[in-house]
Amino acid sequence: VGGAKGGREAAELSVRTFFDGFHAQPESLSVEQAASRTLGAINRWTLALGRADPALAGMATTFSTLILIGREAHIAHVGDSRIYRYSGQQLQCLTRDHIHPHPDQRHVLLRAVGLEEHLHVDHEMVRLEPFDRFLLCSDGVHGVLTDKQIAEHLSQRTAAQEAASRI
Repeated sequence: VGGAKGGREAAELSVRTFFDGFHAQPESLSVEQAASRTLGAINRWTLALGRADPALAGMATTFSTLILIGREAHIAHVGDSRIYRYSGQQLQCLTRDHIHPHPDQRHVLLRAVGLEEHLHVDHEMVRLEPFDRFLLCSDGVHGVLTDKQIAEHLSQRTAAQEAASRI
């Protein structure tokens, strides 16, 4: 959350600890359960840090992850970052923005890591198809580019780094 003092720290903490936390979960859990448990722990940690340190007051972050297992793509999402899938010449947004519905307050997040005691995470699973491409982006991209422009960039079968640089 760019407007909060600890936004950058919250984002870094969430991304770095999600990998280890997710893989430390028992294999008997579903992907959804493992992601929810991991993000719940990160949420509690972020809240505690933000409350304990005035320099990190309001520490919160949007969070979207794409977990590829076998022929499935699993999404865990909270906030206003997005995950797009480009498949069969069609662009599909796989996430829903958790923002205030009033036009003047679209920058206000309703859900984010570190925002509230209980974190409600959206989950989605899609079957992978050959040549699927995914884009994880913040509102710095989807707030500027139209879906048509994003689809045009993803339709060009270039290396991921080159596509990201163009976007």
